[in-house]
Amino acid sequence: MAFLDVQQINVFYEELQALWDVSLRVEKGELVSLIGSNGAGKSTILKAILGVVRVKSGEIEFEGRPIIRDSTPMIVEQGVTYVPEGRRLFPAMSVLENLEMGAFTKRSRAHRDVNLGQVFNLFQILSERRNQLAATLSGGEAQILALARGLMAEPILLMLDEPSAGLAPMVATKIFDAIKRINEQGTSTLMVEQDVGRALSLSDRAYVIENGKVVLEGDRESLLNNEYVRKAYLGV
Repeated sequence: MAFLDVQQINVFYEELQALWDVSLRVEKGELVSLIGSNGAGKSTILKAILGVVRVKSGEIEFEGRPIIRDSTPMIVEQGVTYVPEGRRLFPAMSVLENLEMGAFTKRSRAHRDVNLGQVFNLFQILSERRNQLAATLSGGEAQILALARGLMAEPILLMLDEPSAGLAPMVATKIFDAIKRINEQGTSTLMVEQDVGRALSLSDRAYVIENGKVVLEGDRESLLNNEYVRKAYLGV
């Protein structure tokens, strides 16, 4: 039984079908990536797991329990955290206040100060900027803050939507390094990422999503060496 098990889900936006019989799994402690072009349905998969979009058919199980009929707050309370594309910080709040807003679940509120110390230890730049308004941060700093705010909820499954979007390559490297450290500390991670080479280099396994369907899946090495992936996504 997988830690997260998505079984043949179908999702519609009104009359338009967005996902077609999508199945995937994340084992405990894994980092799994969803790769594919814009509009392929990758973000919809994350939103379906979180209950933000409703699944018409199929099943989603988390830690052996069906969650497909649970509300988003219920799913979050079980330890699923979603860091959306675009950061979506509270710009008029300080770095510290944004982090404190991340500790909104019952499970995390009691450990807020401990988690805050761990986040500042992991991201020294946030400790230095704790009293600075989020609106004044650079793009890379803002992405680090969004990631750290997600960690404040004490996730056991962290879902990341395009964490390197809009960032310079050097800054993106720092973000990917942080994601790797978080995963190595035991947080299971499901990541949507358009930088396919970077995503695969970090991942234990990955799924290729095209037109709302899973067209390929495999471990890091098999996909890095797959001729179709190399031509279509790595430019080789």
